[in-house]
Amino acid sequence: MKKLYVNKHAITKIQTILIITVIVIAAIAGGLIYYFMTQPTQQVAQKTSIKIGFSISLSGVGAAAGTEQYRAYEIWRKWINEQGGIYVEEYKRKLSVEFIYYDDASEPARAASLYEKLIVEDKVDLLLAPWGTFIHLAIVPVIEKYKIPVVGNTAGVDIEKINELNTKYMFFTWPEPKTSAFSLTLFLEELNVKSVAILYAQTDFTVLNAKWNKQYIEEKGFADVVIYEGYPLEVTDVSGILLKVKDKNPEAVVVHSYPADAILVTSQMKELKINPKVFILGVGGQLLAYKQRFDDQTKEGVIAINNWHPDFYPESKELYNKYILEYGYNPPSHTLGLGWLSCLVLQQAIEKAGTLNPEKIREKLATETFNTPFGEVKFENQVNIKSLVVFDQWQEGDLKPVFVTKGSYPNVEKATEYKLAQLIFPKPEW
Repeated sequence: MKKLYVNKHAITKIQTILIITVIVIAAIAGGLIYYFMTQPTQQVAQKTSIKIGFSISLSGVGAAAGTEQYRAYEIWRKWINEQGGIYVEEYKRKLSVEFIYYDDASEPARAASLYEKLIVEDKVDLLLAPWGTFIHLAIVPVIEKYKIPVVGNTAGVDIEKINELNTKYMFFTWPEPKTSAFSLTLFLEELNVKSVAILYAQTDFTVLNAKWNKQYIEEKGFADVVIYEGYPLEVTDVSGILLKVKDKNPEAVVVHSYPADAILVTSQMKELKINPKVFILGVGGQLLAYKQRFDDQTKEGVIAINNWHPDFYPESKELYNKYILEYGYNPPSHTLGLGWLSCLVLQQAIEKAGTLNPEKIREKLATETFNTPFGEVKFENQVNIKSLVVFDQWQEGDLKPVFVTKGSYPNVEKATEYKLAQLIFPKPEW
């Protein structure tokens, strides 16, 4: 048999090649690991702005209020960017705020589609709210699907509706309708009126406010509700309903309104010479469009529901004055106050979370208390329990606060700590 001979030098050469190959593979692997480990840091270093998206009613039935809300957003964006932006711990720096927005034409379905576009196509980091309760409700399925929180503003729904929606991502800064309706009832009771007509636009927010307003008046028993009637949101003539009101001649007329119908009802009340002692409007009665539509004599004594006044919060005047400088004088409407409040709460939630992660921001919104120039905010069951309800009266061309409540239903009480104007009562005749 032939003996097998092993070339020791060949084995040594093969071992050397294998060792070198292992070292090279290890080096490549190490480089790849280092690359992927450092990529997030490099991405963090490249992040310079926060993209915030929203749709807003710049046309359609909500245009008057939606335009004010958009402008409030813009003033906040410019104000925060002048300070260098929002500090985000994750990025170790302040990031400027960039807006991506669309006109939803006051159409709920269009708004829902636009919010999905903002998230999927525009890839925004976070969202701001649209205008109006019915549009807020329309986008709830979208934000729940993608799990991005929205701090709502010009919207109010009852806890029962929130439970029905099963939402954890929509937060409401305006109190639930039970609270605002009970506040209105306390005001009417203090005025000692004995008969009330309640009119309302047929939408989610206004229907609920009217319903609870009627119920609370009847429970307290201080007045009779002599008219209780709704009308379509896009109504162009309410004279038929108003003639019924004139026939009943109530001491108070309360209109749970939106912007366009607030103007319409006022115009036709004046034409028909309906002169109640108290005339109260909901949304719309405190907007710039309302101020511009009527002269001071016509507006004198008209009351509108609100949620703030710059005289209550001196720090709020910084944003309010910047708004006036940019866009001209605007009454201190709920649209401005709630618009700024929602921006400031979102800003603070980002700062508290230290990240742009939507879920971590949602957790902060659900658990933290936020101190803002527009008052304190604390969400329970998705609703701010710290909101004021303010009744402003038009006096010599300006809105003056005349009655304020604090607390959340059923713990609503008159707030006596605020300086108020003397109420004009009864309202002057047209």
